[in-house]
Amino acid sequence: MKWYSVFMASLGAALVGCGSGNSLVNVNIDIEVPLQIELPAPTVTNPPEDTGGPVLRAQNFDLAAVGYVEQEYFLEGTARSFTNVNAFLNDGLWEAEPTGSAPYKIRIVVHKPADPETNLSGGIVVEWMNASEGFDLPVCWGLGHVQMYRNNYVWVGVSAQAAGIEGGPLSLKSVNPQRYASLSHPGDSFSYDIFAQVSRALGNTEGLDILDGKMRGSREACGHGEAADRLVTFTNAVLPLYLPQVFPELMIVGRSGGAAPLSQAPQADIPAPDAPQIRADSQTLVLNLQSETDVTLRGSAASRQEDSSVFRLWEVAGSAHLDYYSTDDGRDDATGEPRFAAIVEEDTIDDLLQCDQPVNSGPMHYAFNRALAAISSWRGGAPRAPDRLQLDEQGNLVLDSNGNALGGLRTTYVDTPAATLSGLGNNGSAGCELLGTTALFTADRMASLYVDQDGYVQSVRQAANSAVAAGFLLRRDADAIIEWAPSQWQAQVGQ
Repeated sequence: MKWYSVFMASLGAALVGCGSGNSLVNVNIDIEVPLQIELPAPTVTNPPEDTGGPVLRAQNFDLAAVGYVEQEYFLEGTARSFTNVNAFLNDGLWEAEPTGSAPYKIRIVVHKPADPETNLSGGIVVEWMNASEGFDLPVCWGLGHVQMYRNNYVWVGVSAQAAGIEGGPLSLKSVNPQRYASLSHPGDSFSYDIFAQVSRALGNTEGLDILDGKMRGSREACGHGEAADRLVTFTNAVLPLYLPQVFPELMIVGRSGGAAPLSQAPQADIPAPDAPQIRADSQTLVLNLQSETDVTLRGSAASRQEDSSVFRLWEVAGSAHLDYYSTDDGRDDATGEPRFAAIVEEDTIDDLLQCDQPVNSGPMHYAFNRALAAISSWRGGAPRAPDRLQLDEQGNLVLDSNGNALGGLRTTYVDTPAATLSGLGNNGSAGCELLGTTALFTADRMASLYVDQDGYVQSVRQAANSAVAAGFLLRRDADAIIEWAPSQWQAQVGQ
């Protein structure tokens, strides 16, 4: 690998954080910039005709109702794998270079405004879909689709990993072999270059134009869970190689304490270290959104780092890695109706998972909406830096008298609680341990906290307005929460 010193970067802090004052740091680093590599544009084609529609567990409503269409495309090209040049340490300052190539053919699913003249005021969210269960799961979409639709985003879901295409009984080739027979994935060592090439395809107007010519906007990558771990490696090792910049902004949601390997069998095994941070000299703006489950059970507390002009860490109190909204109820939410602010006790998810306790029905989708708005406008003003979740010496969450976590990004769900909401403590079907718990307060408990419905609604209104002012809740979402508050009281206490 040919490397050369280009300049001394001085990355100044943008906004002073609020809360306990997590420090924003000025970073002065000699940046060794790699000799950047050309990023080819893949060939874009339509799926075979008369083979059904896209296989994707997404919305239950008609996209036409929100002025959108869903289209699927096949992308075909040659992808590169990578090898490390230096030792991968927890500082994230990793060096990599291409080491091999292989042909690929994958699919993407696109949600875009039906009218191609629509101004993309939000931009383009490109999601590395989670394939940890052997099928594509669009968790970023599941959390933030309302914000995307009401602000004219394009969402692009990418089958970046082999498992989503042919990994199990719910993979693409298993569900619809006729439609997806031609797809071919060379293995996850090539997934990073495949994902980058999707960005190149979105800007290419030669041949089949995915964005209908006039749809242009900023590109924000997003990944959740296993996909988030892959985006950590992508950011630290691979993203600096591309010119021009592939993704100016990244949302890393629900990462573990570690990261994905740069390369794996049948290629060379190149693992990541145990607790890598995002490289401090990143030329991409990174917002890392974490739940209580991620910080504790999944170990991301070990990879905590200072907020800076290019990095923000938002740890959301009262949230779980997955929850009722992102896995079930939210598929019915087209416009952000107030009823989706409800805190409920549901122990069954999508008729597939049966958990021992009611799963978390907390605020993660609202935090995601605010994070998406924040990263979209970051270059015009950096997001606020909230407190981190409070942990004791053993790494456990510190709880208040209601059993809810102290610290972290605060919303009405924990500052005017109607339940104990946790990212921990559930069991049952495989996966329930990531879904957290909800325990609604009794009528007596609600009365002791708020006296009556008017007292509860007023407390919710004050907490919602405070969260908006702090920069951690959108006004439209706050209004929905406030509007639902009387119904929440009546469901738990009665008239």
